Amino acid sequence: MRCLARALRAALLAAVLCAGPARAAISYVGASSVASSSATNTLTVARPAGLAAGDVMLAQVTQRYGNYPLAQNMPGVPAGWSVVIGTDDGNLVGTVVYRKLAGAAEPASYTWTLSRSDQTAIAIVAFRGVDGGNPVNASAARSNGAATAYATPSVTTTSAQTMLVAFYSAVNGNGSVAAATGMTGAFSIGTGAGPNGAVIGASYALQPAAGASGSKVSTGNPSLVNLGLLVAFDPGTVTGPDHYELALPASSINCLPSTVTVTACADNSSPCTSAYAGAAGSSATLATSGATLGATTVTFNAAGVASTTLSYPGAPDPGVVAVTLSGEQLPAVAARRCCPNGASCTTANSCSTTFNSAGFIIAAAAGGAAATIPVQTAGTASAGHVLRAVRSSTTTAACSAALTGAITVNWAYRCSNPALCSGANLMVLNGGSATPIQRNDSGAPIASTAVPMSFDGAGNAPFSFTFADVGQVGLWVSKLVNGATLSGSSNTFVTRPAGFVVDSITQTASPFLANPAAADAGGPRFVRAGERFGARISAVASTGAVTPNYGRESTPEGVLLARALVAPAGGAAGTLSNALVAGASFSNGVAAPSALAWDEVGIITLSAAVADGDYLGAGNVAGPASARIGRFVPDRFSIAPGSVQPACSNAFSYFGQDGFGTDFTLRAENAGGVITLNYSGSFARLDLTSWSPFAFSAAGLPAGALLGAGATAPSGSWSLGQAAVSARHQVGRPPAPSVEAAITISAAPVDSDGVTMAAAPVAPATPLRFGRLRLSNAFGSETSSLSLPVQAQYWSGRSWLPNGADSCTVVPAAAVARSGTLDGKGAPSTAWSTTPGAVSIVAGNGTLLLSAPSPPMTGSVDIALNLGAGTVDQSCLALHPASTGAGLPWLRGQQGSCAPTWDRDPAARASYGIHAPETRRTLHARELF
Repeated sequence: MRCLARALRAALLAAVLCAGPARAAISYVGASSVASSSATNTLTVARPAGLAAGDVMLAQVTQRYGNYPLAQNMPGVPAGWSVVIGTDDGNLVGTVVYRKLAGAAEPASYTWTLSRSDQTAIAIVAFRGVDGGNPVNASAARSNGAATAYATPSVTTTSAQTMLVAFYSAVNGNGSVAAATGMTGAFSIGTGAGPNGAVIGASYALQPAAGASGSKVSTGNPSLVNLGLLVAFDPGTVTGPDHYELALPASSINCLPSTVTVTACADNSSPCTSAYAGAAGSSATLATSGATLGATTVTFNAAGVASTTLSYPGAPDPGVVAVTLSGEQLPAVAARRCCPNGASCTTANSCSTTFNSAGFIIAAAAGGAAATIPVQTAGTASAGHVLRAVRSSTTTAACSAALTGAITVNWAYRCSNPALCSGANLMVLNGGSATPIQRNDSGAPIASTAVPMSFDGAGNAPFSFTFADVGQVGLWVSKLVNGATLSGSSNTFVTRPAGFVVDSITQTASPFLANPAAADAGGPRFVRAGERFGARISAVASTGAVTPNYGRESTPEGVLLARALVAPAGGAAGTLSNALVAGASFSNGVAAPSALAWDEVGIITLSAAVADGDYLGAGNVAGPASARIGRFVPDRFSIAPGSVQPACSNAFSYFGQDGFGTDFTLRAENAGGVITLNYSGSFARLDLTSWSPFAFSAAGLPAGALLGAGATAPSGSWSLGQAAVSARHQVGRPPAPSVEAAITISAAPVDSDGVTMAAAPVAPATPLRFGRLRLSNAFGSETSSLSLPVQAQYWSGRSWLPNGADSCTVVPAAAVARSGTLDGKGAPSTAWSTTPGAVSIVAGNGTLLLSAPSPPMTGSVDIALNLGAGTVDQSCLALHPASTGAGLPWLRGQQGSCAPTWDRDPAARASYGIHAPETRRTLHARELF
């Protein structure tokens, strides 16, 4: 049986050790860097100071005009370095990040040889506590256009306590890169050489919980093309406990056994707040002299804790007994510690307790043994406990009542973690009436408060207590009886906050808008996506009162903020930046982070929880959701490269011609230049079907030509933060002929929230021509139809040239006005008529076809092309019969002295059966003799 028990214990130990190793804490070691202002393809960088075996290094190699594939395939990479990730902007700068596990004998420096020569910068940053076998949990890279905010992508980590390292490169060697918001700067170095060089920088920060990191942004930099890369390191595993703690009560009673507790601690907190569960099933050895241990070999339970009893019935009064710890089956990294009452730990192999013949015991029930006070909640009354006043019988050594009846007893509490209590007595003890009791800092002499108690005949007095603060504390009790002092104490126990309140949401910068708590998309706007805002975070008791000691623990406890999307329903959740609020940020239980930012559009709530998910080893605490926060709006609009649809033959447009089009993609973006997917539906406040929000303008227009709206309204709709927009324009004709102009159309859209964009080209340049139609005279037989030449022309600056690009102009037959009909003798006549056809311009030329006179006869008729919108042409003809306007006013011109302005319709004369004067021939007769 003994062999079987040993085998089972060994199997259990092996299973536990293989099941769940604890995670190490990653820490920053140091950095080194070097840069060259002259073109080079070889650069040597020193080993970071303080580097030790097992540390993991990341090297950032950046070259001006380099690119990622070239960097990745460098001909000379130092031994042991491998690529993590890289990127380039396609033209100006390239970066690659390498990693290496430090060995026992690292060289003093590392040399990279690049495939080309140019300005180059290299930096190495080192960390300790990283998983050396598989260090990289996640990584991502992005290329950014010119901006003062250099941004990385977000990565999603799958482990807790990862180390995020953000790398930045920009295309000017002068200056530096600012530390990223919410992170610690590691290095910043430039090559010099101004715009021909490059600058690099890196920042780091721990991410307590697994999940999206959010974009890491370095702000306040020169506006430059830049790259952002983000690498997440996995923590290494802890293969054994950090140290062991031995805990005994400071005082004991010789008629009762005391509890001896041994805890395997996962980290160096003391008293430890994180037991090493990997010790489960392993054992340790205890020894004492004079007293009796319940067991000299103790086995750790699943939580990493082992316990037994210590008895000393025949102890002298007082009798000091020491217990020694040794023989731990799993070796620890650090020395053993003694923690009297579970607090005030010191480095030691042994702990002592003083046995007295009389004293106090804090029990769970009347007549019970000493109890362990469990975790409490701030502001909530504890469960009922019993204070036992006992003494040891001089004859039987059994316990009997030391006090009976109504008696005042002196109570106090002592702060252990944090070591200093907050500035008020925040514990109330109720032994029949609620009485605040005296606080005491760790190590200070105990000062107490008299509290009325009622002991029964067996020496039991019921009580409860309420602590309105947080931290780890212990109870102390004493009473002077017949010249002797009865004393006792509890274990140190943790009181955690009841929750967290997130309120006072305010814009960080001017005009410091208070959160309007918009109910929906129609509510007031708050801040832009990615813009900083602040909040107040209060650790509170169940009564709602602030717990002032939160954040003052020996390792300050912080909070992790979580956002929940309220609207739009089903939208993108986005990323909350700087969600980790460090414990050092708290003062009197309140923190006021001012660099929070959410990168989407919509309405959210925030809630807070303990940053590491475990308040002093007592588990997680989370608070309720805040009031609605928002509405968040885009930071800006941007326009993706578009296209031009000229109004005529997809080649050009005439000045004054309606229908010159620009098609482009409009994007709503956050401060990092990323599309805000929630800018859709009712949350999209830029009307795409009206001219006014776009503020279109044109560059390259001649004097007197103005950009105007087309007859057709713009069109487009928002989806996932983008909209394909189509707009039609016209540019008014200058008052006089102008040479061909190449113009660009720009837009500066403004939505109803005031979100804007600097004017930017919508599309490539497009040609505009000052045009006219020329209608020429013609003559022919009265028995056949007659063709009048029509030509589209444009002004070259010196003369009118045929517009061979025009294959779009059409003049309908109804727009041809006829007047001044004459007979063959030149007298006005109504005896005949002719019928026109439509004119279609192809490659700049067309024909107006008139039917033969009906009935056939000689004569002439004046013809005008009504290019306007009215029913009467604007030519210089004597008569203006009704016609239908062709709607082509941009092709009107001058007509001699009768019309010096450029707003007259073209006109000509058609003659039948007679010769035009300039073409009359003279017949010569000659007599022959």
